[in-house]
Amino acid sequence: MAVAAARTRRIMLGSGLVSVPYHHPFHIANRFALLDHLTRGRVMLGCGPGALAADAHMLGIDTTTQRRRMVEGPKLSCACSPSGAASLSTVLTSNFMTHTCR
Repeated sequence: MAVAAARTRRIMLGSGLVSVPYHHPFHIANRFALLDHLTRGRVMLGCGPGALAADAHMLGIDTTTQRRRMVEGPKLSCACSPSGAASLSTVLTSNFMTHTCR
């Protein structure tokens, strides 16, 4: 993604899907802030709830809270981002969400 960011100026660049319930919102915010800086504001964050119950159990996460964590996680990540971003633009598809935090 860094090479694409350096060689282009206008296209939006998207991350791979982040299973939000498996990551702390602050860590997502830090990674996203770095990508946002490297791409000069042209990055989109793909978010998903995680699909495998075995993964959630391995990480000590109750599977009944995964969807709620997926919805709340990006909002918290934007709130605690280094830039203090206040808005979150969301595109919801049947399987995942794409967020742009500005």
